Amino acid sequence: MTQTAQISTDRKRAIRLRVRLTLPIAIAALLLALELAAILWLGAGRFSYTLDDAYIHLAVAEELARGGYGINPGEFAAPASSILWPALLAPFAPFEWHLFVPLLLNIGALLGCVALLCRLFGTALQDRATTALRNGLAIILPLAAGLVPIAFTGMEHLLQAWLGLRYESLALTLPLAALLWRGGYRRQVAATLGALALCLAAFSALLLSHGLPPLPSSVLSKAGSAGADLSLARSLLSGLGRQFAQGEGWLLLALMLALLSAAALLRRCRGLALALAGATALHLCFGLTRTSFGRYEAYILILDLAFLAMLAAPRLADLAKARGSALALIAAGLLLTPLWPTALARLATVPLAADNIASQQREMRRFATEFWGGPVAVNDLGWVSYRNDAYVLDLWGLGYEEARRRRISGERGWAEELLRRRDVALMMVYDGWLGREVPPGWVPMGRLVLTRKRMSPAEAEVGFYARPDRAQELADAVRRFAAGLPEGATFRFPG
Repeated sequence: MTQTAQISTDRKRAIRLRVRLTLPIAIAALLLALELAAILWLGAGRFSYTLDDAYIHLAVAEELARGGYGINPGEFAAPASSILWPALLAPFAPFEWHLFVPLLLNIGALLGCVALLCRLFGTALQDRATTALRNGLAIILPLAAGLVPIAFTGMEHLLQAWLGLRYESLALTLPLAALLWRGGYRRQVAATLGALALCLAAFSALLLSHGLPPLPSSVLSKAGSAGADLSLARSLLSGLGRQFAQGEGWLLLALMLALLSAAALLRRCRGLALALAGATALHLCFGLTRTSFGRYEAYILILDLAFLAMLAAPRLADLAKARGSALALIAAGLLLTPLWPTALARLATVPLAADNIASQQREMRRFATEFWGGPVAVNDLGWVSYRNDAYVLDLWGLGYEEARRRRISGERGWAEELLRRRDVALMMVYDGWLGREVPPGWVPMGRLVLTRKRMSPAEAEVGFYARPDRAQELADAVRRFAAGLPEGATFRFPG
């Protein structure tokens, strides 16, 4: 082959690779753009994430940029469930567009996942006859795993699915480390696990040095937890019960059985199949429940699906060559049938979930910053604490460890002492969560109520309560605030 012909061949291969990557990425980008347009349309131009938790990380990043860690200046706290995510957001805190950084990072992570799948399937399906099959698999797997809606949560779970970023990733790290250790990579495994343990220990030591537990308050709260006082056996049973009660357990169990079957039937990749089965079992036992767009299990779900799709790729390729790629993709889609109802429902839910957060949490922050300006107590910490210079008392305890401990202790009247200590005259709380902790004599101002179907907030109504000596002042502020509420929310006054 002449040099000119070789250059031409290399150029054609490069073009084919770009096309192979461009089409799935373009389709993923289009889906993201459609969801974003729907959010802005329903919210009349207001953008919001679908979870209030995103604003916790933004607020922590804001404080991190000021040299602290937590929500309120000078008060160390660990409300963020990820060590690295607030650090990634912190450099952008001084800019007005800081709010959109989680979305941009999530878009990049989603497109990175798609590109990685394209390359993965490119190694198994290399001939031209399977190009459409490669592209299709790189699209339908992220769709079935529900990755697109997770981009709009504003959380770190897509980056976890792409690179690994949360405590749950240990469920994957440990079995894969065992596999590599058995394969002879002992020095590399020891160095990696040592560095990982050192990082986690250093963060835990930092928390302990400030009088906090070794894990973030958010991790302990979401785990249920009194975590430390549960035995291993009880923690295991509790984790399994949560997973199966939410429905996630059955899906993970099916994936684990499929991986174990692959390990039993196939010699190739047996070790990897067993490692992934072990990781799935660990998440099944100790992972969080399927809530909030399936974000907690996304990392293990997409990896299991990608591995099983790689095993099925030769059969799908034979079907594509014999009957066409369309039929092969239909067959792959049918194999994913248990995932589609939930995945498509979550896609449709994104705009309304974002509108809920804007109509409830954004409006609470607007009242706190524009109409009140003083300390406030809440049980949902996120948006109220972001870009808010006044003190925010988190009665649920993600951002205030003493509140978490006293809440789970079961004592009565603990909130009144914390409110008095911080000179808080306004509470904005879910009655179902903390209504009984409203101090005697505090005056009900009314309720901020969602007028559209509730999708993402824990409750549709937020009770406003005023300390008696500030009740008249707050009543005037509430009347002015209620007059300017957007579509999607209303304010119901007492009586």
